[in-house]
Amino acid sequence: MKLYRNAIILAAVAVLLLVIYLLPAGKNRAGNHPYQNNDGTINLLNIDLDKVNEIDIDNKNNKLVFVKKEDGWALAEPSGIKYDQSVADGLPLSIFYLASVKTIDEKSNDLSEYGLDHPSVISVKTVDGNFNTLKVGNLASAKDGYYVKVNNGGKIYIIDRDKANSILLTKTSVKDKNVLSFNRELRPRMLADDIFSVTMEKGGTTVFSARKNAADGVWSMTSPVKGNIDNDMISPVLNSISKVLAKEFIAENPPDLDRFGLKKPAYSLEFENSTGRKKLLIGDEKEVGNEFYAMVEGVNDIFSLSEAGFDYLDKPLREF
Repeated sequence: MKLYRNAIILAAVAVLLLVIYLLPAGKNRAGNHPYQNNDGTINLLNIDLDKVNEIDIDNKNNKLVFVKKEDGWALAEPSGIKYDQSVADGLPLSIFYLASVKTIDEKSNDLSEYGLDHPSVISVKTVDGNFNTLKVGNLASAKDGYYVKVNNGGKIYIIDRDKANSILLTKTSVKDKNVLSFNRELRPRMLADDIFSVTMEKGGTTVFSARKNAADGVWSMTSPVKGNIDNDMISPVLNSISKVLAKEFIAENPPDLDRFGLKKPAYSLEFENSTGRKKLLIGDEKEVGNEFYAMVEGVNDIFSLSEAGFDYLDKPLREF
């Protein structure tokens, strides 16, 4: 019986040690120096996440300042940008868990070799006045990571390329891709159901206008002719609008909209829902069969838009 009890105790201790080994570092860390994890990776910024209240990113031609608010993280500088809240809230965690797979140089005398003579700099500040810096240099020769330095240390590390890009934010990458300002807590079907008026144009000429009866939810065509419209035919239009997200922001306040086919858009979709009226302008193809250039009327951002779901754009009126 005693032997059995001892075996149980040893097994419990073994499980506990295994759990401790596998658990990631907690969000409160002591000290400011990089340290090695159990899996051999090196945590670079040894910080107390609860105390972090500001993150500054100086990414070449982009300077961004994020500050901690009661309800989450906010982009303080530059002001006036409609930013993605999930990107802002995820930034501190991305920095906190940033780890290197290997040390490249113990103490380099030539930082230009790694692009660290003129690096991008991420500064993490805490409420007690301390701060840590991560300096990011060139893309490594294998193209899978970036060279970095921590604070004033001499060691040079490599961090994963995708993880580096997740923290080297720019004014463009932080923008909210929800360009039509839909409530993304709602499912696309609910967003589509909220639309009650839609007009489609091709080459500046109206293909059709339609409106939904508030009483029974039935759609009717109002232009160029009046009559019933098949709900199965209008549904793809509503669904495509409800799912619009920018794939990539291309340009801000471009002087020449002709470059993107948006001075005289190939297509436009104007719709009205409970929040108001908006118009999506669609220009040339960025990639044939894959992406369009697009913009929202009244907003000077050019973005790419997936062509998926927009195959109805060239349908003749009789098919609606």
